[in-house]
Amino acid sequence: MFGFNIDSDLELFKDQGDDSIPTITCHQDHSIQLNTQCDMSRFVGRNKYNTIRVYLQGSGKLISIKDMGCFYIDGTNIAYYISTSTFTEAAICIVLGTHILGNILLPKHYLLHAATIAKNGRAVALMGSAGMGKSTMALNLLTSYGYALLSEDMSVLCIDNNDIVAKTGFPYMKAWDDTLRYLEYRGVVLDKIANVYKAEKKQILDVHSLMWPEQSAKLNGIIILKRSLNSDDLPRKLTKMESYISLMDNHYIDYSCTIAERRQQSMLIKNILSTDLPVYTFSYPNGYERLDEATSALDKFITNI
Repeated sequence: MFGFNIDSDLELFKDQGDDSIPTITCHQDHSIQLNTQCDMSRFVGRNKYNTIRVYLQGSGKLISIKDMGCFYIDGTNIAYYISTSTFTEAAICIVLGTHILGNILLPKHYLLHAATIAKNGRAVALMGSAGMGKSTMALNLLTSYGYALLSEDMSVLCIDNNDIVAKTGFPYMKAWDDTLRYLEYRGVVLDKIANVYKAEKKQILDVHSLMWPEQSAKLNGIIILKRSLNSDDLPRKLTKMESYISLMDNHYIDYSCTIAERRQQSMLIKNILSTDLPVYTFSYPNGYERLDEATSALDKFITNI
């Protein structure tokens, strides 16, 4: 997962078998329960919903997640304490495979809020603000156009011999209930393994069968999805400055970065863009009735990047 073996007491989070790559350990530890004694002078940040708070503690980071519990990260070791039964193991593993694991990956990787898919050796990252259809479009391409998934929600990028490489990640993804109803209407039935959370109309999907079979793939471009009332809007290539701003604005765990880590991530983005990786906008209309048409157009556009 993202270039690591995972040794964990959570069955869904385990990912072992390649002795050539390092291992991350993840086990429950009741001693790390978050209490009111956290040193606020070592507070790092919180997400925009104020449900995740990050502190420096000892030589690592302590991350508190509202209604779930807390996680302590030190090097490649994760200790966690789950304080409630509200969340399923699958939902906890989704958090571990993104928000928590992302902190381990920060030093050498850029973490982009995007879904990354690949076909015929060509990978693209689908980016966009909330509600722009990243997961819905990715699922449609995965189930109807022969694409494979590298990662959903958090895309992990690095530079390898002047190529931008996307790492293969967690084999589960979230999907809105109405997206699943749309796919079922079209005859596509996916394995739903759990509700994400009682208050949300989302499911967690087991997508092992749709995953990219290798540890990584060369990234050919980044596509920013947008909604448009004008069906004649054409894809547009962004300038390097526009690309830099867009990618920095879509960092997956910016709230969890120290000042030094934020500077490092900024430098990584500049290095990534120096390789002439293209970033485009792709506009398509609202509504599931036009989604097939939009997905077909996007598939053709990806083929020509």
